[in-house]
Amino acid sequence: GFEMHRGAMNDHGQFDTELLSKFDVVCSGHFHHKSSRGNIHYLGTPYEMSWSDYNDPKGFHIFDTDTRELEYVRNPYEMFQKWFYDDTAWSDFDEMTQLDYEKASGCYVKVVIKNKTNPQWLDMYIERLEKAGAIDIQVIEDVLNLNLEDSNDIIDEAEDTLTILRKVVDGIETNVSKKELDSFLTNLYSEALHQE
Repeated sequence: GFEMHRGAMNDHGQFDTELLSKFDVVCSGHFHHKSSRGNIHYLGTPYEMSWSDYNDPKGFHIFDTDTRELEYVRNPYEMFQKWFYDDTAWSDFDEMTQLDYEKASGCYVKVVIKNKTNPQWLDMYIERLEKAGAIDIQVIEDVLNLNLEDSNDIIDEAEDTLTILRKVVDGIETNVSKKELDSFLTNLYSEALHQE
């Protein structure tokens, strides 16, 4: 009943949480999303590992053995970023060149194009992200005006693996329970991420 990734609920291998009620604090890892219910705490990952972790705060915990308190320390670094390109928002070329492109260094970047009136500016924008040291850059045209800026939107044109898997499951005809198949593939994907 806890989320493995934000929005991806685990419904596999559940047990009665009452079995853990005699413990002051129960901590578990493996799930990427940090969540708590009562005395049970899924600590989440200390850093982003995939696009599924985008915009989901990461960090580590300190457990005080005297007070039994669990302190959360947020990781200020993000490896996955969305940059929103809108050349109608800049008064001139210099304003576009003054952006802090260095924030993209060592990161995976999705550039969501809101408005593109000058293709040369876009080329320079992408070039500056590359020179700053972005690991990977995906360009997404928001031609349908889907307002991809809202991180709570389900729609994301450059989809992560879990989203693609879920769409495949939704689109196939099968006698198998789609919910069980989705759960199986999600667990399989999670296991694959942790293999060396």
